[in-house]
Amino acid sequence: MSEQEIRRSLNEFRHELTANLKKAPQDAHQEIFIFSDSIQEQADRFRRTYQDIETTRPFKNVDVVGPETQRHSRLHVQAMKVRNSKNHGELVRDLYQERLEQLADEWGWN
Repeated sequence: MSEQEIRRSLNEFRHELTANLKKAPQDAHQEIFIFSDSIQEQADRFRRTYQDIETTRPFKNVDVVGPETQRHSRLHVQAMKVRNSKNHGELVRDLYQERLEQLADEWGWN
């Protein structure tokens, strides 16, 4: 599950729980509050787990407005124009195919 899906699921569950709480009889409120505390503990545990996992993800600290990224974007646009690529996927496929063929020639692959 992605982070957005987990957040969406937790929010939907929280809203559903809140709606059920409003409909529940008064004597059930204490049990619901205990359950709500349990849900909050789970959310905190998910958050801590995500933070542990997040540190291992590649490209976490990419500076999207940095000079390297801007340079890459300019080169990407120029390559698309030179190759008359209609979209990113087409350009990537062409470059990948070209690189594979180059490696095949270098390494003598059939």
